[in-house]
Amino acid sequence: MQRFTITAVLAVVVSGCFASSYRAPDQFVELESTRAGAKFVASDDARLWIRRFTPEADGTLAFWREHVRLHFTTERGYTLISERDVKIDGAPGVEFTFEATVDGVLQRYALFLTTESRLVRDRVVTAEFVGTPETFAAHEAAVRTALRVE
Repeated sequence: MQRFTITAVLAVVVSGCFASSYRAPDQFVELESTRAGAKFVASDDARLWIRRFTPEADGTLAFWREHVRLHFTTERGYTLISERDVKIDGAPGVEFTFEATVDGVLQRYALFLTTESRLVRDRVVTAEFVGTPETFAAHEAAVRTALRVE
């Protein structure tokens, strides 16, 4: 019986690791990678950050959705262009698209949000993709494919 329990726990842990392993599109190179996430950049300066964190407080996907929307629009001053439900690697998620002018340059910003079930507390996962409207459009389809957004 103990062997079954250990095997079951290992199966959950390993499947969680594989489910959360995202790759960047071919046009991007990895700048930095840690257990908590990775940063990627394309030659035209489009950027992709994948972050995983265990928050101090429990929260559902609906809670984090509201938090992200308010944080970006109220505290950061971004303009919300669109928000929709998606699947990210088969799991429920949210896709936001924002715009903001940074240092005089218009930037388009997509944030993909999901949660990963963990043994003790769920982990929040975000993928943030940013570029000028032109570089954003050039990489958008490849980023969605790499993140497995449906």
